[in-house]
Amino acid sequence: MTMQRQGESPPPSLRIANGFRFGEWEVLPRENLLRRGNARRKIEPKVMRLLVLLAGRLDAPWTKEELMDELWPAADAGESSLTRAVSELRRSLDDKRSNARYIDTIQNVGYKAIAPLRPLDAATVAGAEGLRRQAPQRDGSIEALDMAAYLIARRNGSDCVAALEILHDTTEHHRGLAEAHAMIGVAERLVQLYCDRPLAVHGQRSREAAERAVELDPHCALAWGVLASLDRDAWRWQSALDRFERAMALDDDNAFILHDYAELLWNLGRLEEARATMKRCCEINPVGAGERLIHAWISLHFDEDAAWRQVTMARQLGCDAVFADNLECFLLHRAGWSQTGIERWHELNARRRDDRFWMWPRLLLEGLTGSGNGSRLVQSIRRQVVDREIDAGVAVFIFDLSGQLDEAFALAEHALEDRSLFIVDPWLSERQAFRGDRRFPELLERAGLDGRTCPWLAEAETR
Repeated sequence: MTMQRQGESPPPSLRIANGFRFGEWEVLPRENLLRRGNARRKIEPKVMRLLVLLAGRLDAPWTKEELMDELWPAADAGESSLTRAVSELRRSLDDKRSNARYIDTIQNVGYKAIAPLRPLDAATVAGAEGLRRQAPQRDGSIEALDMAAYLIARRNGSDCVAALEILHDTTEHHRGLAEAHAMIGVAERLVQLYCDRPLAVHGQRSREAAERAVELDPHCALAWGVLASLDRDAWRWQSALDRFERAMALDDDNAFILHDYAELLWNLGRLEEARATMKRCCEINPVGAGERLIHAWISLHFDEDAAWRQVTMARQLGCDAVFADNLECFLLHRAGWSQTGIERWHELNARRRDDRFWMWPRLLLEGLTGSGNGSRLVQSIRRQVVDREIDAGVAVFIFDLSGQLDEAFALAEHALEDRSLFIVDPWLSERQAFRGDRRFPELLERAGLDGRTCPWLAEAETR
């Protein structure tokens, strides 16, 4: 974990949507309220949203275009709306452009938050009833949980490992804290994915942590969300849907729960629902790199420009995952592999070529750009799957994109065995030939899907 230097403000936490300290002010987004001593200032919801966005980005400005897209996505909105909102925000914070202490103007770019950012003690967060209920028992642990939540939300291996260290230390000192155990469940589940560690080991640890959280507090929404996510990993689709429903009945503003629920909907081909859920998740947690990354993947189905914006935000917020690099190559592929795109691929391939989740190996790119050898690709990928140098679900995608459908379906047997068939989105437009094959519905049914959980199968049955 990167150590914080003396004098630096801590990075923003996942609790930013509930409340945070910004310089001299306490910020309560849910109430559109600023507090400083005895001063109370109500601000417009759009102005509060602007403040949350600015405060949530680490070490980088927001461009005017990004802020316009986030706050005024309608085509008829003008930049004057943003200028007015920034002016109103500065007035409310007693800030001045000529001597900025809170919001700095970056010439020809946009705006940047520059005041120190700190967590707000749970007991002072008006409107956060779930946090206030646990405030007495969380005394001394709130900042640790906030930091762990922030690290987990970045969705990369090293940060998840660092979060586990913080959480285990927290449970040593606060053994009855259900939320800490539930967060261990989240982190353990992600470690096996981003660090390529054994699913059996970390999946069991994740389940044990979530079950312990439920023992401590049967109303711990995050614990039910973890159990739902584990059901999804095991392809127990209906159970996952039922448990997510229970988790969201307990807390429908939890970004971790909404993130994983959106991924489940995405797996099931319920793309419009997934997009709406992920959009709401990003509104609740605007500083989550992982949320932005999944939003970008889902946006591939609807709006490539939005996908570019979201993956860029994910990187700016600390995402360093092979999935971000894979997504960027999808966008480069759709753009037609210009010379600039190929140069960028060389850069990404040098970094990811030994990662078993890397979806764009050299032989595939050579085939796509007209200089490849299909038989060499088949032999290479087959060998790598056998040697476990490449994930079977990724291999299915590589054969699918290169037009080797028989090979793709042959390797789909391996993907079924290790439950990695959905590691690469089967609903993408690039995979239309794969979906159109008569063997695809059979694969879905063998994966445990039916017409109730997967609308595509219901529609296929009527065709």
